[in-house]
Amino acid sequence: MFRIYSSSAGSGKTYTLTKEYIKLALHPENDSYYRHILAVTFTNAAAREMKERILGTLKAFSTGARPQMMLDIVSELSPAAATDPGLREQELIRLQERAGRIFTRILHGYSDFSVMTIDSFISRLVGSFTDELGLPFGFETRLDGDLLAEAIDRLLARIGLTGEEPLTRILESYYLEHAREEGGWGALPKQMLSAAADLLSEESYLAMTRVSDLTLNDWQQIRKQLLTTIREKESLIREHADKGYQAIVNAGLSASDFFQTSRGIYGYMAGRKDRDPAKLWDPPNSYVVKTISEEKWAGSKIPPATQNAIDSVAPVLKDSYYAIEEIRSRFGGHAFLYKALAGQLYSLSLLNEIKREFDQLLRQNNQVHISEFNRRIIEIVAGDPVPFVFERLGEKYNHILIDEFQDTSRLQFANLLPLIENALSGGFFNLIVGDVKQAIYRFRGGDMELLLRLSNMQAERIMEVLENAGPFMADRLRLVGRSSGLLRLSVNRRSFKEITAFNNDFFRFLSASDDTGGLLTREVYDQYFQQETGSFTPEGGHVRIDFFEKAPGDPGADESLSAGAAQLPDPQGARVISLVEELRGKGYAWRDIAILCRYKKNSAQLAIWLQQAGIPLISDDSLLLSNSACIKLIIRLIRVIQTPDNISQRLETAIALHEIVLRKALDGAAMDELVAMSRTPGLGSFLAYLSKLGIDFSISEIYQLGIYELCEKIISKAGLLGSPSENQYLFRFLDEVLQFENTRVGHPSDFLAWWDMTGQSLSITASADTDAVRITTIHKSKGLEYPVVLFPYADWTAAPKPGSRLWVRLEGLEEPELAHEGRRLLSAAVPVTRKLEDTPVGAQYLGEVQKVLLENINLTYVAFTRAVQRLYILAGLPPDTSEGASAQSPAVNLWLKSYLVHTGQWDADQSRYILSGGGSAPVHQHVKGAVERFVLNSLPGSREAATLSLKKSADKAFDTDTFEKGRDLHQKMRQILIQAPSSLQLEDTVEKNVSSGLLRPEDRNDILQQTSRLLADPLFKEIFSPRSVKLNNQIILKGGEILEADRFVKTKSGAHLLVLFSSAATVPARRAQLTRLLRACSESGLQDTGGILADLESEAIERLT
Repeated sequence: MFRIYSSSAGSGKTYTLTKEYIKLALHPENDSYYRHILAVTFTNAAAREMKERILGTLKAFSTGARPQMMLDIVSELSPAAATDPGLREQELIRLQERAGRIFTRILHGYSDFSVMTIDSFISRLVGSFTDELGLPFGFETRLDGDLLAEAIDRLLARIGLTGEEPLTRILESYYLEHAREEGGWGALPKQMLSAAADLLSEESYLAMTRVSDLTLNDWQQIRKQLLTTIREKESLIREHADKGYQAIVNAGLSASDFFQTSRGIYGYMAGRKDRDPAKLWDPPNSYVVKTISEEKWAGSKIPPATQNAIDSVAPVLKDSYYAIEEIRSRFGGHAFLYKALAGQLYSLSLLNEIKREFDQLLRQNNQVHISEFNRRIIEIVAGDPVPFVFERLGEKYNHILIDEFQDTSRLQFANLLPLIENALSGGFFNLIVGDVKQAIYRFRGGDMELLLRLSNMQAERIMEVLENAGPFMADRLRLVGRSSGLLRLSVNRRSFKEITAFNNDFFRFLSASDDTGGLLTREVYDQYFQQETGSFTPEGGHVRIDFFEKAPGDPGADESLSAGAAQLPDPQGARVISLVEELRGKGYAWRDIAILCRYKKNSAQLAIWLQQAGIPLISDDSLLLSNSACIKLIIRLIRVIQTPDNISQRLETAIALHEIVLRKALDGAAMDELVAMSRTPGLGSFLAYLSKLGIDFSISEIYQLGIYELCEKIISKAGLLGSPSENQYLFRFLDEVLQFENTRVGHPSDFLAWWDMTGQSLSITASADTDAVRITTIHKSKGLEYPVVLFPYADWTAAPKPGSRLWVRLEGLEEPELAHEGRRLLSAAVPVTRKLEDTPVGAQYLGEVQKVLLENINLTYVAFTRAVQRLYILAGLPPDTSEGASAQSPAVNLWLKSYLVHTGQWDADQSRYILSGGGSAPVHQHVKGAVERFVLNSLPGSREAATLSLKKSADKAFDTDTFEKGRDLHQKMRQILIQAPSSLQLEDTVEKNVSSGLLRPEDRNDILQQTSRLLADPLFKEIFSPRSVKLNNQIILKGGEILEADRFVKTKSGAHLLVLFSSAATVPARRAQLTRLLRACSESGLQDTGGILADLESEAIERLT
């Protein structure tokens, strides 16, 4: 039996799944039968909730409680007990005893309690078959794609190497066409990273498998063929237009002689003979069409001679017009598609190369990206009737229960099918639960069509969306189809009657509307979607819609917004604050109120305004540490300490100090002093400036502190704990810094790299039972409910985002331009634009538009159905019909207005609509236990004791072979010369190494004297001049070998110099190393590179070329 539960919001989906799990665990005479049940869901939170529900219910059963679920289970397991009180009591006692035993067994064998996310299940599976799946033993799972940037850097390093000619040509062409427009060669990695952003997604993976046989040369040749075909057709259009135009000129006619002058047939010909290629394919306007169809050629009041001239050229113009329109009608759609393809093929051709470098980096780190798991398994599942990776599991799991099935991806479902097939073949019960109306995770690969087809008893049609599924997938789907049975959960057990009635009415209207009710929408919001209520449903719910004039700017779009800066809220933000205060006055607790937003930027901005109003908040993704002005200041200060000569960083940090700490505006004199400080190199000058502002640090103090103590010191000395709204950010920040220091290398550069990678996602956390307003995004709210929901900024556009890409299938196009040497371009990504509608992939574009529209309707559905008692919707006022509202892209505020017009409630002079004004007593959010808030307003103390750290680079700074003092000193001196940015920072560098323990204080003077003598040499004066540019000292050879110089500089004169420092004993080896470095530079095109070998013992300097 394969049962499909088609549910709706608040219909008891989790209750049903928990009940079915417990029925299976209780039914057999085996207290450990739970080990044969696998329950999978989509998120960690959902898996956690399911475990808590199962264990909580079993515990309640075992203690003698008689909740409704227990009575339901008894009725379903023993139908006769429903009419026999005595039998029912016996069954209750029996189940109570068994529930107690099962509860104990689960606690003692918790690792066999298989309730987990689908990713956790797949991860556990591949961990057992690393060899068979081609994965490294003991691998680490990587969840992010941060290594993509490094992979791109490695790819760029291959430019110009022998054997990399095709890659070099593509990258050079890509740069010439794209990167120059974005600011030069330095923009190329950013361009490529943007193109590779979705490389790890399932959709991209499936699409790239269709073109995996194309070589770099194929991509380049296909692109060339596309552009050649476009140019040939455009040349023909110009040729025909020029023929018509020359006929006009030869007849002595001008634009004023023709109907509608240059807007008519004259402009049609004149414009196309030398028009911008982007507009060559535009259709003719109505004046041109009227001229041709109605023979309306001449302008008004023209002399007979001119009329005769027009009549003489009319046949030529007609012929030219028809020839042009023939080309446009037959090839116009292809031309736009070809241009769209040509603009993407460079980046697409590099995706496989980037992926190859990415995989190599993962292998070097003994890591596997989580996106790789399903791909590896599907390769086995597709070609094996009994996949070996499931043989063990098939014996273990008799029942597969899948929650939130609408969020399951195609690969995930294909990989679970063998397990489901095995369980169904044994006659065991399996189920899926889901709600297509809550399918909002398409960007993560979720495919609502899986549940849609299963719910409509069309299991075999799933083959249409499964690619590379292999010969056995159809048999598995047929078995699922034969075993399927559908049950609908249609009773709303969450919301008040008025809330449910509004949602039924609103989404029925959307599904029936011509603007939003496409075929896909009507399939999802069909005759069964509406929810029922019962006698148990409370009444007195409240629904209200408020419209606001469009405020200037976009809330949350300004990156300078921070929690430390006082800002006035926009109209919707102000209304949210007043509603929260009003609701408090009605008796609602803080925790009863939830604020849902479509975008994180809106929730982050609202969080700032609510905090400024003194309203307590909880949020997973809105109270971001990166929004804190004080934390931004701390990070800026650490950046200056790490790279003290960066002028812009010094300026930004000093300005932030004035604004946040001193709270003073900079006058002219202060600004002049600040600018002068920023141009004075060295950390000492910056610290001297801070001292003038009353913030005292010493260089030795800074370099002696670990990263945690440094952050504490900055907070203390800058007095950053003065704002209560900032304190919670600062203490949360310190928690993260401490965890970083305890688990990683605590060097500032490592900390800054970690912060840049993860800092944007860190936020303030609090117990879920804290009495505070919840603010979150719609995605994070799914599965939750709140007595009161405020839904501001309900006015986003429900159309594909500008800049988004669509993977299109090209198998149906047989054009020769799409093939090279027998290999065809079967799939590609193109920018989403309305012009795609008139191309050969128009149906795919319209399908994408419908999917995006439906996903946004679903987002609205999820937001509206979170409310239990009160729902407040806030939106920007949509434009009037007279202003072209009907031509607007679909948007939520337009839907709201159309609904109000449909129900006869719309009034152009009204901004507030109370659709249901229930005034029932407040309903309160269920809490597990009270949580007391304790506010910290000061740091209890700083760890002042000196810390010791073991340096992995000890062999670089010390003579670990002989431990001779002289050689040891020369090793340390070498490190000073490597580290010092220029001669001006020499003393700072020495001081930094004394503070960190690499230099003893008594060695300071010896080092300074010897280095000063060396830098007095004219050659080394130039090398260490502030005007010389210090370059990356690593040179990558073909094959990946890395050679390293001590210094690599570009002097003011433009010469490149490689420098190696040595002792007397190492001169021969270092000379050979320098020779290799010079040869490598010469092969890479740096012909003017010179080499310097300095013996630090004899102070002899040797120059090599």
